[in-house]
Amino acid sequence: MLVTGTIEAVAGFGLTLSHSLGLEAFAQVLSLVRLDGLLEVAWVVPILVAQARDPRWARATVWMGIVSLVTSLLHPSSYVTFAYGEVSYTLVALSLLRALSVFGLVWAARSAHELTGPRPWPAKSPPVSAPSRRWPLPALAIALPLIPAAVNLAHGMPFWIGPSGPIQSYLLGIAGDTAALSWLALDLLVGVGAPALLILAAVLHRTKRLVHATILTLTLIAVAGALPTEPGQAWGFALPLYPDGLFGTGPQGELAFGLSPLWYCAALLGSALLLLFLYATRPARMLRP
Repeated sequence: MLVTGTIEAVAGFGLTLSHSLGLEAFAQVLSLVRLDGLLEVAWVVPILVAQARDPRWARATVWMGIVSLVTSLLHPSSYVTFAYGEVSYTLVALSLLRALSVFGLVWAARSAHELTGPRPWPAKSPPVSAPSRRWPLPALAIALPLIPAAVNLAHGMPFWIGPSGPIQSYLLGIAGDTAALSWLALDLLVGVGAPALLILAAVLHRTKRLVHATILTLTLIAVAGALPTEPGQAWGFALPLYPDGLFGTGPQGELAFGLSPLWYCAALLGSALLLLFLYATRPARMLRP
């Protein structure tokens, strides 16, 4: 964390100085050193994990750090937008992201303040698990995300949504390379049914934190996939990021992206509801393993 954080800070300062002095060749080298934000992730994420495991830091402080990291990855370094007598929703969204960047300062201040006032360490207790359930319903929760994935893979489509929709238009066209590659990875993982592995882990361990985190993750992915897409169209700047010849053509020559993302959303929400019904019980009813 110390090495990557120091390199990222020094490279960021040098990048700003290089642009000011017109040293574009040196600026390109420093941009490669920073890996377009990956170095920031490399040192911030372990710090957030350590803070979450340490009782000296409040949950609110950790969440402020998470929001700060996400907004820093989503906000581009520069952008151009046009609006002729209309509201530019792109500009509104980017302005909101810029306003949320204040959480970085709040996170740093709260982290330093809470570090000076250590809290007593709680007594260690074994993890509490929900009671096990009969396998038909847990197996159904695991299998649901695999059904639309199997249909898409049978037609040679490993991606969940593809280059269409408002999220893709922003992440693949405006945000940095790190955000774009992260979305491509998520698009591929959901497309091949990887959420089933997360559900399997929740079913096997059944701890309150893991079950709730899995339900929240499945719900957020389903909400993202339920946003309106533009079937038959694709963002030209996003297509080069996908494998050549992956998308077929429809009757009128439009691009075909495979199964509707709404089928994935229905499957993920169904799994989330099953986990909620099976394992999200009250703490008084939780059993120790």
